[in-house]
Amino acid sequence: MKRNLLIMLFLSALCAGFAVELTGVVCDAKGKPKKGIEVLLADDVKVKTKKDGIFNIETTKDSITLQVSRDETLTVPVRGDRMVIFLEKKQARVEYDNDTLHIPYVKELKYYSQGILINREQIVKSGARDLYELLKGRVAGCVVNGNLISLRPTGNLRGEMRGGEDLKSNFEPLFFVDGVECRGSAQANVRAPIETIESVEVLKDGTMYGLRGAAGAIHITTIKGATSK
Repeated sequence: MKRNLLIMLFLSALCAGFAVELTGVVCDAKGKPKKGIEVLLADDVKVKTKKDGIFNIETTKDSITLQVSRDETLTVPVRGDRMVIFLEKKQARVEYDNDTLHIPYVKELKYYSQGILINREQIVKSGARDLYELLKGRVAGCVVNGNLISLRPTGNLRGEMRGGEDLKSNFEPLFFVDGVECRGSAQANVRAPIETIESVEVLKDGTMYGLRGAAGAIHITTIKGATSK
């Protein structure tokens, strides 16, 4: 009996990482298929719904994100291999085989000349559990790999070249919590738990910090830090 239980647990863990062949249909509130809705899979990788509103993807993630309008996105949990998404005025109705969810849209990040600002409202709506989940898939050019974060800088500083690869891509940006520099994203994540963050500003151009900012910079302001200013 114990041996069978161990085998079942092993198989469950093994299957957990398998990709799901997901088929989705995107419609308007009245059920008319929506063509050209983007399904965001990873940094700069996307597919669009066809004329019949259908998209087909393979994913190992527990959710997918759709660009439903110019400034709104929709994050939908993956439950099984089929879903139908009805785009209503302020939210989406998502129907699965045995369940229906109503999910509000999230306003996209605001782009300023100095960078990208994620405010408290967007942080709460994101449902992210830490800094890594907040940035992953939500900031163009931001790549999250485990406990490492990298940006694609837009400044003029260039890293040394080795074998044709820009070395900046191998380093994390500078991290600051309430103006105090951290030793990488891991320390920033500990200093600023997600429930304490007021805003996050992502600077792909870190030239203001000289060579140290060649990989960009991320400024985190906590709720306490914001009220003390």
